[in-house]
Amino acid sequence: MCYQPSRFAGLQVLLQSLLSGACLLDCSSGDAQQHAKLMQRQHINAISATPSLWRQLLMTGQLSTLPLRQITLGGEIADEPLLDVLAGVFPNARLLHIYASTEAGVGFAVADKRAGFPANWLTSTHSGVAFKLDNQQHLWLKPPQTPEAGLAARLDSEGYLDTEDLVQLQADRVVFLGRASGVINVGGNKVHPEQIEQVLLQHPAVLQARVYAKTSSVLGQLVVADIVVSADTDNKALQLALLQHCKQQLQRYQLPAKFNFVTQLPTTASGKLNRRDTLPHPMHQAQHKEQYE
Repeated sequence: MCYQPSRFAGLQVLLQSLLSGACLLDCSSGDAQQHAKLMQRQHINAISATPSLWRQLLMTGQLSTLPLRQITLGGEIADEPLLDVLAGVFPNARLLHIYASTEAGVGFAVADKRAGFPANWLTSTHSGVAFKLDNQQHLWLKPPQTPEAGLAARLDSEGYLDTEDLVQLQADRVVFLGRASGVINVGGNKVHPEQIEQVLLQHPAVLQARVYAKTSSVLGQLVVADIVVSADTDNKALQLALLQHCKQQLQRYQLPAKFNFVTQLPTTASGKLNRRDTLPHPMHQAQHKEQYE
């Protein structure tokens, strides 16, 4: 159990263990190194954690010997690079990433080891939930039961609830971009921090990434990226490589104006990336001036 038992995700793990008769290891306190050592000692075969915590666990280099049969991710966007790494390290494990709207009482799981969910779910009901997208790229869900009265303002005439999560249709997948409330405004252009993070995480030297806004008197806001990189990385060379990597997939206004190379990224008590704390623990800061000029 990587979540505190007083939190919703922790309570789910606790109840699942009680109902199934499984042994439960409490890893809700301590750091990733301590978690990994405990898991090895007890030969854990099932772990549920946020993508941010999974990255921290992978960084310990101690997970590969675990006899995992069940891997579950939830609470944040599960990106393709992370899913690919987990599937490669644990080829025999069942890999799930879960989307849940606690306030609406709905959720669904994706088990095909790909980011997002199948586009054909938009024309059918899955796990009792109906889906649709609007012109603003918001995901709407129609739960099997009526949501609580406080959510009435977010319901449409057909009973669909606005999740306020931004998504994008890409071929046969619907992929998550992030929360509508977290959009960065760069000179009138909308930038989704999670989308930039997913691009950065595709680079093999980047272990963790957090993207956020910095106030600019010229453009309103600028994109800043805090990244944790592999040991013995040449940060100056990596900065140039990351810019070239980002330019291949992103628009000019989406490019990070500054890279902060840090030793760790802050997480919340629930294991999610802390997006409110924008004070990095810098090892090195590199600024990309081309965006201003």
